[in-house]
Amino acid sequence: MTRFTASYIKCFFLAAKVELLDKLIINGVINPITAVHQIKNGGILTNSYLNEIAFDLTKEIAQALSMDPDKQWARVQEIAERTKGNDSSMKVDVELGRRTEIDGILGYVQKHAATPAPLVEYYYQSIKALE
Repeated sequence: MTRFTASYIKCFFLAAKVELLDKLIINGVINPITAVHQIKNGGILTNSYLNEIAFDLTKEIAQALSMDPDKQWARVQEIAERTKGNDSSMKVDVELGRRTEIDGILGYVQKHAATPAPLVEYYYQSIKALE
């Protein structure tokens, strides 16, 4: 039987938390923007206005979660590029009249933001209005 030290277990859970927060930022940017504006994932890269909004939203979320905004923006762009022809799950949920995961994504960010995050609030409320 393998014995795990407390530091190993702590390190494992910290790594898992960082991975979940990384995913949360990607979903917190791509999903609500694509759902509200009814675009494919790549639209946040090709539409200059939405690209600027996506950048600002990434910064807000990253700051709320004490993460590096530049690193997270690079990740958002990478995922948007890789999935540019896809519809986000939130966009599909909105189109089909289903509840979205907005509470677990931007709702989580709202609860952890120490400073005002107006874009987070806007996209949270916009998705709730579409549900």
